[in-house]
Amino acid sequence: MRPDESPARLGKLTDHGLLEKESFPEVPPRTEYHLTAIGRRLTDIIDQLHDLDRDLAPAAGKQRRPAYFVPAGHP
Repeated sequence: MRPDESPARLGKLTDHGLLEKESFPEVPPRTEYHLTAIGRRLTDIIDQLHDLDRDLAPAAGKQRRPAYFVPAGHP
């Protein structure tokens, strides 16, 4: 993901209720994003998809691509 894509993607995830945005009036400005309850529920699904990819890739003769998102608790 290019750096200029991050704000748009974070905005979409926030708009869909997956992330909460917290801005701090500091110099320089700082913004933090946190998973909402809905976003946390999706981590189980993402974990399962990650595991499925890991299990099926060797059988398909594919090399694993680096994950764009690795949920907490995964190597």
